[in-house]
Amino acid sequence: MEKTKKPNSFANFLKQNLALVIIIACAIAVCAIVMIINGNKTVPTDVKGGTDTGIYDPIIPNQPQTKKYIAPVAGYTIGMDYSRDSEFVLVFKKTLNEYSVHNGIDFIAQAGAEVVAVNDGTVTAVNNNFGMGYCVEITHEDGTISRYCSLGEEVCVVLGQDVEAGDKIGTVSTTASDELLEGDHLHFEMLRDGEFINPHSIIEEL
Repeated sequence: MEKTKKPNSFANFLKQNLALVIIIACAIAVCAIVMIINGNKTVPTDVKGGTDTGIYDPIIPNQPQTKKYIAPVAGYTIGMDYSRDSEFVLVFKKTLNEYSVHNGIDFIAQAGAEVVAVNDGTVTAVNNNFGMGYCVEITHEDGTISRYCSLGEEVCVVLGQDVEAGDKIGTVSTTASDELLEGDHLHFEMLRDGEFINPHSIIEEL
């Protein structure tokens, strides 16, 4: 007696729902691929253990300065003063034999007198300028820039160096050829947002 073959219900299900099966299989495969990719990812961290933002900047602009600004030289007298307020005042520059605007303050002091950083910050420029001599620029935590010119040849800081208020950066000299006849002095400037500002408004003891 010949046996009757029972229909394979699973095979019939596959035939009837082939499209649905293919869709489900593709979805499972996609999920598996996504899980594998995510599992291989690592979150980069900086040296302090925080999340890496991809940006390195030693200066945090526009943060409150924790210390008061101090004078860059001790035992000084003021020569040519700042003259770029709302109404520019022309000052006479003996070396150039002309009246012009003065962007900073000339601190007249003995040759070799210490010049110090007016606040904490990072040295962002060190150069020898023909007109203003040896110059150092420091960018501070609040975004203010202080610039020290007519320094002696032996500058005490290097580019990228972090300094604190009162740290020696150089000495008073006459390397600024544009102000040679003013004698030994520090030509000092301050800037904020790319504009010169009056140091008297920042340094209380002046």
